[in-house]
Amino acid sequence: MGLALITKPAEKAIALEELKEQARIDGTDEDALLSDLIDSSTEFCQEFTRRQFLTATYRLDLPKFTNVIRLPRAPLQSATSVNYIDENGALQTLGTDIYDEDKASEPGAIRKAFNKFWPVTRRVFNAVQITFVAGWSKQEDIPAPIRQAVKMLAASHYENREAVSVLPPGAQAVEIPMAVRALLWSQRILELR
Repeated sequence: MGLALITKPAEKAIALEELKEQARIDGTDEDALLSDLIDSSTEFCQEFTRRQFLTATYRLDLPKFTNVIRLPRAPLQSATSVNYIDENGALQTLGTDIYDEDKASEPGAIRKAFNKFWPVTRRVFNAVQITFVAGWSKQEDIPAPIRQAVKMLAASHYENREAVSVLPPGAQAVEIPMAVRALLWSQRILELR
């Protein structure tokens, strides 16, 4: 199974001004650094929660069709295409009448429609290729705990710029701010099975 990001979101999960407010930063001298911190914090939070925060397009590659195919980023907006390599080695596009989408579940999924059958695929790597769109449409739709976690993590990375810090005797290093994990746990998608 392979998952590839095809199209990135058009905007960031939080605005630069929101991070500046969180970290109490004035001026524009460090805007480039802050923008990078938003990106890296967003990526960490997305991986931890197994979600896509803002609209993006992915392609999932599978060796074959299965009864239910879970699409590993939530929330699912749509499965835009299902392609497969047929027995003769030709790439085919599956008609949308052959499968149903489940946008209500997290993660979303597709499955064969009632009285329909998955086509036979050639026994090759990545014989099934599903392109899908996931994420919320705009920043305001992202749940508040996720937005707060991204701001807190980015602000923490701004304050603690090194991977290793020299601590005074008796102090204990903290891997990731505990509050970030606490905020994200309630938004986490369970492991795909």
